[in-house]
Amino acid sequence: MEDVPLHLYVDIEGSKESNPDKDLTAMFQEVIQELKLFLHQMDIAPAHNLDNIELIILDSSTSKKFSKHLVLKVPECQFKNNYICGALMRNFHAHLI
Repeated sequence: MEDVPLHLYVDIEGSKESNPDKDLTAMFQEVIQELKLFLHQMDIAPAHNLDNIELIILDSSTSKKFSKHLVLKVPECQFKNNYICGALMRNFHAHLI
């Protein structure tokens, strides 16, 4: 829906079979920390709000695939619409690369 405020959400997936030597759970935690830092650097939310983020993590992993769906509820911070969330995540992806 257009122009419906929402919290930031992220889907993170990876192949366990293609990455047997990687700790995908630890990498997931690193991505969360990097995303918090990125939100602060982009001045999306003040640091004290980022320290109080509520994370909702849904796990749909299988024996072959790592798959987590994450909702980040930052106090006093919602995004105007899905397009803005998408733009932020494209910037975050570029930041990681």
